[in-house]
Amino acid sequence: MKRRVLKGLLACILCLVAAEALARVVFDFPLYEADDELGYWPRANQEGAFLFRNDWAFNSTSLGVEKEFQPSAKLDVLLVGDSIVYGGNELQQAQKLGPMLQQETGWAVWPAGAGSWALQNELTFLGRHPELVAGSDVIAFVVNSGDFGSPSEWRSAFTHPREKPPIFLIYLFQRYVLPLDPPPASPMPVRRADLLAWWTDFATSTNKPLIVFAYSNQGELAQRCTWVPRHLMARGSWYCYDGKKLPGTAGFRDDIHPSVRGNQVLAGQIAQAIRANMEEPPAK
Repeated sequence: MKRRVLKGLLACILCLVAAEALARVVFDFPLYEADDELGYWPRANQEGAFLFRNDWAFNSTSLGVEKEFQPSAKLDVLLVGDSIVYGGNELQQAQKLGPMLQQETGWAVWPAGAGSWALQNELTFLGRHPELVAGSDVIAFVVNSGDFGSPSEWRSAFTHPREKPPIFLIYLFQRYVLPLDPPPASPMPVRRADLLAWWTDFATSTNKPLIVFAYSNQGELAQRCTWVPRHLMARGSWYCYDGKKLPGTAGFRDDIHPSVRGNQVLAGQIAQAIRANMEEPPAK
């Protein structure tokens, strides 16, 4: 009996070890850095594949591509946004908005984004990487109605993990099985800035075409983007994108985020807007 119990215990331990090893391979998600100025951003120089097939990569400037940023002979588009640009673990790299726009046009597209970033987070990131702004020919933002308030802060390892968990099985159980508690107050609070002043200064100092797509979620359809602060629209070329009008319900994979089909349509609309605002090809 004692030997049988020991064998059973050993079998359980081996199963747990195997499950833990498999979980570490299957749930291969990107990590973040964080501070009290930018909030959080994707860690530089990392790549992987979530669920074996949803590949992802970030270069040395935390752009969502494997290739290092370098101005090209093509039109260089700096694409900036929150999770709509970031894409998330549910999509393969080629299915995300930046790669879709590049495939649609043949341009060099450099996506800079993170889940739940606000416009202040995005401007702070660009302020830390002036070489991205200087080396791009046009800057395209994708914003939604939640992007004009307080900046996002790092709060939880479940939404923006900074390290791989020591025990994946416990982490996955807490994240996907147990109901998540509201995130605690941030240990690195980000002070809210004067967004109008920041946006005006950025728009006047870049001397590059600015394209801004106000992206409506499924609950904001037919609102004509009335949630955009009108004082911000004095700078840049603004477009109201109804995420459901063109691709239909197939354009969403949840209440907010575009599906693969939605990214295809959105990429096409952004391409049209950029062409309309680029009077002549940039001199290289």
